[in-house]
Amino acid sequence: MPIIAKLFEVAESPAVHKLVIKMSRHAHKSAQVNHLASINPTLIAVVSQDYMCAAFMRAIGKLFWDIFLSYYKERPFQLCGCESGGVNVALGLQAFAYANGLAVNTFTLKKAAKTYGLKNWIEGIALEKQPVLLVDDIVGSGKTLTKAAARIGLLGFELYPRAFAILSCKRKNPLSFDDINRRIEIRVLFEPQDFCRSHQQYLARYNKPPQFQGSLI
Repeated sequence: MPIIAKLFEVAESPAVHKLVIKMSRHAHKSAQVNHLASINPTLIAVVSQDYMCAAFMRAIGKLFWDIFLSYYKERPFQLCGCESGGVNVALGLQAFAYANGLAVNTFTLKKAAKTYGLKNWIEGIALEKQPVLLVDDIVGSGKTLTKAAARIGLLGFELYPRAFAILSCKRKNPLSFDDINRRIEIRVLFEPQDFCRSHQQYLARYNKPPQFQGSLI
């Protein structure tokens, strides 16, 4: 069953309709777009700084582990949430794994080291001998993941050859970025073409009026 179909029931819930459409800021910075537009509610950007729908995050967790469980069994990894959007996502993936009997270490990487105390780059406990799988909410140019990968290397950790984001707002699959030693594959659940950015596009695709109104910034 397609991912969109799997998430449809959850995404139609009122809770998901309250989410902030974060991806529009990334995808349309260069476009002169400042009008009300209809977005497919199934594909509303699912992570916001203020609010996370628990039911939707459980769906994301299932989809993530459907992809990554076989990789994990082959070689266990730890999750690293990239500040700030990737933090809640990584913790949600960890919680889903734990609820299903899998204890996966998870920590977060800051955008900059603290200016006080230990001046640390990470929050939580990072295991020295386990590779690190980077997690973010949205991937645009890939700059966040590239910088995070470089920092993970400088801190002495091995980078897992795959990374994860819920959606890509600019590029289609296959996605990747170059680390110092290798190319890292980025797995995403949604691509730019999965979004309807106008009332007309929504009607053409779903043959019904949209149920969500948002502003593209």
